Formats: sequence, C-alpha cells, structure tokens
Amino acid sequence: MFEHFGIKDIFCGLWKFKYWILLSTAVLGIIGGFVFSSDIVEEGHEEYYYSQTWYFNQEEIQQNEEKQKEEKQKEDYVQTINGLIDGDVSRQFIKEKVMESYTEEEVLKILNKEGNPDGLTWGILTHSVNHFVVDGGNAISLALKVPDEELGQVLTDAYDSLVKYLGSQMKNADELEIVNMGQAKEIYNVITTGVGTGKALVLGAVLGFILSCIVVFFICLWVPTINRKSDFDEYGLIVLGEIKEV
Repeated sequence: MFEHFGIKDIFCGLWKFKYWILLSTAVLGIIGGFVFSSDIVEEGHEEYYYSQTWYFNQEEIQQNEEKQKEEKQKEDYVQTINGLIDGDVSRQFIKEKVMESYTEEEVLKILNKEGNPDGLTWGILTHSVNHFVVDGGNAISLALKVPDEELGQVLTDAYDSLVKYLGSQMKNADELEIVNMGQAKEIYNVITTGVGTGKALVLGAVLGFILSCIVVFFICLWVPTINRKSDFDEYGLIVLGEIKEV
C-alpha cells in the first residue's frame, strides 16, 4: 500500500472525511473556547509601590576606640532588626495593625485572594514586602507593592511602627535613635492581557482542523482505498473502464 500512496490519496481522503473534519473542527473549537479563554482579555489596573528608609543614629563618641565599638554595636543592631522584620512575631504585629483598619475578608478581596481556605495568612499579607540593609550597615530600606493605595499606606505605617518597636526592645535602646528618612510612593498602570473567548475559539478550531487532518492522513495511510487503475491491477481486479482527467 505504501508504494502507491501519494498526494492524490491524501486529498481523496480529506474529501471523503470532510464532514467528520468539519464536525471535529467545530467541537474542538467550542472546547478551546472554554479551555484557552481567560476572564480578563485586556484590563488596566494600578499598583502602588511604597518605600521608606530608617537611619540608625548614635551620639558622636570622642574616643576612637569607643567610637569603633559603638559603630560595630550599631551595625549589629541594624542587622538584627532587619532580620527580625521577617519573624513570626513581627508579621503578627503587622497583621494586627492592618486589622485595625480592615477585616480579613476586605484585605483578601483587595489582594485577589478571596476564598483562601486558610484566610488571611502572614504569607499573603507580606508577600510583596522586601527590605535590606543599606548605607554601610547604618540604615534599613523597605519596599512593598499592593493594588490598593489605602492598604499600601496602612502597611507602610505599620512597618514604621514595627521597626521603631523592635528598636525600643533592643539592649541599650536609649542610646540609639531611629529616624525615618521619609516615605515615597509610585503608581504604575499595569496591563494584564489574556486570551479572549473569540481568539480561544479560533485557536481551538485551528487545532481541531490540524488534528483531524493528521488523523485522516493516517487512516488513508493504514486503511487505503482504491483510487487509480493501477490499484485494481495490484489486486488482480478487472477494470471495466477508466475516467480520464480533463
């Protein structure tokens, strides 16, 4: 069968199964409309970026040896506080501050986490928060991103309260002054794109057509039909007549 298989056999097969191909294309097109489409086709929304920096200040020490000792102690304070910001106690502190202005359901809705079985977890609330030590170990910078301006400000203020609280709990805290160098805010318009229902239908239909043609190809290859006079001769059949191509 393979030695006589050619392009004409493929086109004959496609024509023979044309209704099956059309049906498959339509069905897979509809399925693709559900599988590949997304709820958001193209939508812009604002995201708010907040940042702030705390500088850790100490009184000037006259003696050089004492000054070096105090500087090292200050750097240790800064590193310790920066590490404590991610602690469970600190994250609970932040959550309690936020809950003074919102309910858990309101925050989950703002953060697009509605229906989360665990509710408002620390991980969800602090997911987009980043902080690090800067200025040679003399300061801590913190940045966060949220889709709501008011919530962003509440979180920013909560972290300011947290850093100052942590500083007050440190040994010899009265010798260390924590100065908030100010807060900054930027607003970005974010465009979210997805596959619309129309595009998904077309995509599903195209895939359905291609898959159907591939299936028909293998049917024609493995279950050949007699399409030419030489095929009759191959099987020893008598040819009564032949229609010539125009």
